[in-house]
Amino acid sequence: MGELLLDTSVLIDFLIGGRSLGWIERRVAGDRARISISIVTAAEYLVKGSAATLQRLLDSGSLHLHGSADLSIPTRAARIRAETGMALPDAFIVATAEENASVLVTLDETMARHARRWVDVEVPS
Repeated sequence: MGELLLDTSVLIDFLIGGRSLGWIERRVAGDRARISISIVTAAEYLVKGSAATLQRLLDSGSLHLHGSADLSIPTRAARIRAETGMALPDAFIVATAEENASVLVTLDETMARHARRWVDVEVPS
């Protein structure tokens, strides 16, 4: 069982029933993959999204939340930002995937191109 770390674009697309929904359903059924998000993705979603919806997914175990109790993820994010010029929120998402040995799932081709240096990346189709 692997883990898929969704970036914000994929989380929103999944929740509105976009193309990511079927892709994620197939991956979870076929690979029994665990679905997770970073605290940055949660914060970005909550700018306009429903806290109740996100909490319901977390409470049900359908979605897992990764944070950091030490400096490992911030240190990785700073390195990724320095080496690529990637926006800091995106660098945190990549660093979270790297720290947790997750496959990063994104609809952002630029992020995917940069992230492949550190993690496996998939783009739903």
